[in-house]
Amino acid sequence: VRFIEKPKEVWEGFASMGIYIFDANYLREVIEERCGCEERFDIVNDIVIPLIEEKGVYAYVFGGYWEDIGKLSSYYEANMALLDEFPKLNLYDYSWRILTRENDMPALRIQTSANVSCSLICNGAVIKGTVMNSVISGGVVVDEGAYISNSIVFEDSYVARGAKIENAIVDKLVSVGRNASIGVGDRGPYNEDFPEDLNSGITLIGKGAVIPEGYRIGKNCAVDIFVKDYELPTEGIESGKSVLLPESEIRLRGEHDILEREVFWD
Repeated sequence: VRFIEKPKEVWEGFASMGIYIFDANYLREVIEERCGCEERFDIVNDIVIPLIEEKGVYAYVFGGYWEDIGKLSSYYEANMALLDEFPKLNLYDYSWRILTRENDMPALRIQTSANVSCSLICNGAVIKGTVMNSVISGGVVVDEGAYISNSIVFEDSYVARGAKIENAIVDKLVSVGRNASIGVGDRGPYNEDFPEDLNSGITLIGKGAVIPEGYRIGKNCAVDIFVKDYELPTEGIESGKSVLLPESEIRLRGEHDILEREVFWD
């Protein structure tokens, strides 16, 4: 067994899925021995690779579905692939059970004003507007007259009347105000801060962000987590631009757990 972390050149072999199985007591001993009092350690470089050189480590050849979603574009494409008529990863295959923790939520609610096509929508969501070719998580509210297409929207986000979201990844607890638009228009330039990740037209909205009424955000844009409406440029965000907070401010807001959903109810 040989392990090369992130090789610079492509070589014949197997790719690591990043799943490791240890005896719990043995792993605890190894961590204490090799990592000591370090707050952080890398499981591959600090544990797996040294153990391959010293101990018996075995690889399991997996022949099922797997995708590398380390890049934003590949993560987006993997989610969109779930919407295919015959997806490689079939969530409805009863011979392949999904074993995970799931919060108990009420059933999906689709109002008479809704228009839904080719989408995955989780329990707890309330759909009054239009959702097309999108993945919508639990607790999301899409108000009447709102429009979402080719997008991924995470838990407990709110999309107000007349808002429009296209080709975007919207993290959880985001509030999008009335008649706001995200990811609409021509593809535009690559993102100035993240050109390797935001170059295909996808716009990224971070956790807990608040997008005000009538606001415009272009393509290949990034809005940081916890950003409030008053912290956004008044003229909107042009394609390829970002709104980022200092790391110290992100940590401060995260510690104070400010993620109370701010909504623009009628």
